[in-house]
This record gives sequence, C-alpha cells and structure tokens, in this order.
Amino acid sequence: MSRTVVNLNDDVVKKAKKFTGLKKKVEVVNYVLKEFVRRKEARKILDFAGKIKGDWHIKEWRKGRFE
Repeated sequence: MSRTVVNLNDDVVKKAKKFTGLKKKVEVVNYVLKEFVRRKEARKILDFAGKIKGDWHIKEWRKGRFE
C-alpha cells in the first residue's frame, strides 16, 4: 500500500461515509476506488453482449435449475 496526499471535498466524504457506513476517510477512498474498478470491469463484460456468436439454448440450460 502506498501513501498519497490528496485534497478531498469534505461534504462529499461525509456523504460517502454516510452511504457506506465506513468511518475513516482512507476506508472510503479505498472502497470507492475498488467499486469504480469493479464497475468498469463489469462494463467491459457487458460490451460483449450480442457480439459472441453461437447456438445458444438458454431455456434448455435453465431447465431443472429451480426444481
């Protein structure tokens, strides 16, 4: 882990603490960065929607899943 000095908007940090339930600024910043990366990675996956060709039988795959 590295140390970095940043200027943070106190009002935004306060709101982020409230939304996340986290107490420390460092926890909030790390959480927000991880969430940002997670969402960007998920977005990359969604970009493939409709681009992969195949003979997909989704209904067949789902049969028996909830029985």
